[in-house]
Amino acid sequence: MREDQIKKEEVSEVKIFSVPFASEDIKENITINTNTNYQLSKEEIINQGIKFHLEGNILEATKYYKYFINQGFKNHIVFSNYGIILKNLGHLKEAELSTRKAIELNPGFADAHSNLGTILNELGKLQEADLSYRRAVKLNPNDANAHYNIGNNLIDFNKLKEAEVSTRKAIELNPDLAKAHSNLGLILRDLDNLKEAEASTRKAIELNPDLAEAHLNLGIILRGLDNLKEAELSTRKAIELNPDYATAHSNLGSILTDLGRLEEAKEAYQRSIDADPKGIHYIPNLIYILLTFCMSDEIEKYIPSLNQIGIVGKAINPFPLMYVEDNPENHLKRSIRFCNQNFKVKSMPINLDVKEKINIGYFSADFNNHPVMHMIFSIFKLHNKDKFNIYLYYFGNKEDDYTQKIKEVGCNFKNINKLNDLEAVDLARKDQLDIGVDLMGFTKNNRMRIFSYRIAPIQINYLGFPGTTGCKEIDYIIGDKIIIPDEFRKNYLEKVIYMPQCYMPYNDETEISNKNFSREYFDLPHNAFVLAAFHDTRKITIREFNSWSRILSQIKHAVLWIRNTNDITKKNILYQFKKRGIEAEKIRFSKFILSREDHLSRHLCADLFIDTFNYNGHSTTIDSLWAGLPVVTLMGQSFSSRVSGSILSALDLTNLIANDISQYEQIIISLSRDKDKLSEINSLIRQAKIDNVLFNSSNTTIALENIYLDLINK
Repeated sequence: MREDQIKKEEVSEVKIFSVPFASEDIKENITINTNTNYQLSKEEIINQGIKFHLEGNILEATKYYKYFINQGFKNHIVFSNYGIILKNLGHLKEAELSTRKAIELNPGFADAHSNLGTILNELGKLQEADLSYRRAVKLNPNDANAHYNIGNNLIDFNKLKEAEVSTRKAIELNPDLAKAHSNLGLILRDLDNLKEAEASTRKAIELNPDLAEAHLNLGIILRGLDNLKEAELSTRKAIELNPDYATAHSNLGSILTDLGRLEEAKEAYQRSIDADPKGIHYIPNLIYILLTFCMSDEIEKYIPSLNQIGIVGKAINPFPLMYVEDNPENHLKRSIRFCNQNFKVKSMPINLDVKEKINIGYFSADFNNHPVMHMIFSIFKLHNKDKFNIYLYYFGNKEDDYTQKIKEVGCNFKNINKLNDLEAVDLARKDQLDIGVDLMGFTKNNRMRIFSYRIAPIQINYLGFPGTTGCKEIDYIIGDKIIIPDEFRKNYLEKVIYMPQCYMPYNDETEISNKNFSREYFDLPHNAFVLAAFHDTRKITIREFNSWSRILSQIKHAVLWIRNTNDITKKNILYQFKKRGIEAEKIRFSKFILSREDHLSRHLCADLFIDTFNYNGHSTTIDSLWAGLPVVTLMGQSFSSRVSGSILSALDLTNLIANDISQYEQIIISLSRDKDKLSEINSLIRQAKIDNVLFNSSNTTIALENIYLDLINK
């Protein structure tokens, strides 16, 4: 199961807001009679307010504008300029009223319509903002800023091609408009035209080297081009120009994470939150790093915000919070908002045209040495090529031995890494797919926008993402009755289709090395009861620390065997157990194992595998069982928390599934004291490798093909 995280970058939303408007007859040098008996004229009040405004003396400008308005005078320039000040002070409602008054006084005032659009945009009234911008263009077709504003607003609607047209028009009218070049770079980046995007953004920087947004945008583009070192430099330049630039700090954290400099990334994410304390959408990135380091105490202070993060305000990638929250209703809300804000495009319907063979397309960045590949390889190999034409669309960054293996199983392998989204859509449509299967969801390096445009009449979410995509263009999600029982179907936007048993495939030709590892090799006590937990350490939350500590306290001869990790994470893990009374000698970190075959073999040095809660072992669980090691799990409510339960149910090992933490602990403690029962379970697992459908790749492939046939024949 895909268990790493995509970082969906925050992209800057560059806004144009006009400078104060001056009366046509304003003189460059204004002299005001300071005699206290002298009454300022209406024109003098206006001119003095504008003079202060142009000089940047906002306090004095505000006094004159307010005085003018309070005297009952009416002038469209004053109301518009006062709206500018109110907007810049964050008083958006008042700014809207003042700007609307300017338009009421002069309906033909194009710049006021444009400014009103910007205010409405920041208020989240995107449709109204679009109307205001378009009125401004109608009144002044040659205003580059107005065309720019339309393009900028269209980015919020994800109407990227239309945004590109408007932004290019702005550049045509004003080739020196740096912000337009910067935004064009963002649009091209989202259209996956990265090289052209880079050129546009560098042009923006050439025109205005102090434009922090352009340096940030260049960093985003360079990261997409895997030029991480330069991406870091560009993003740091944005921060140098604007030290409180929260989005830049957050993006720097993402780049540093990609570079493996996790401590620095943690600090960058923290600075993004410090710079914008109300920006709760920055919190998941920090939580991701804190999870990596097992800094459970720091994570706890953000738990009360989970009902708001990604559910109000800006959308966030729903994937990282699956590690800390077992709440499928929240997962659904986040997914819908994330899809709507980032992947909602104008899709073109495709009619199903029944052919002699059914064309199935699988899309992934993970057709290499990756857990998803390990699980699904047998399906690619065993698909009935007489009934199905199988297309594999690969957009990963590297090919390896696993990639070579799937090129040799009779499928149509197509590397689309160099194609932008629209080119990839065009290719898939030309292949006349009947069914498109997304194996990514919102995991790292996904190409969800390809599916948003629609590449097949039937589109399916399967295997790589443990939850709903929240995208209307994804028609189905493949699960099973344990993963998604009837009462939980409401938490999935896709229609649920069920595999007859476990939804997860497994390659029944998976090899286990014949190395007979000894416990001494892994520094494990010979007579201990060894509890293995080879999970990604991000899955180990405060709930696991509490529960596992109670288990280790009850089983005096037990040790907990955890996967190898970095020194910071090891230190924090040991600290969490020590504060709960568990000494370091009861926690063992495994040596690094290079090959998957050796990893599977080392399982036999343990007595029992214990599962994590919010995010179970997925491929980790099924690998453990294939290796012959029993797994005890706690069944939750969300997809990610029910996978191990599904796997164990398929093996008829429901006695290893707990419904609450107390039962989970009791099962583990009981098995540590009942060697005969544990031996019986081991025998059942060994037999399952021979006669159980979970470990029968052919049966799984046929079941999946039957699902495809049913969908085609509906």
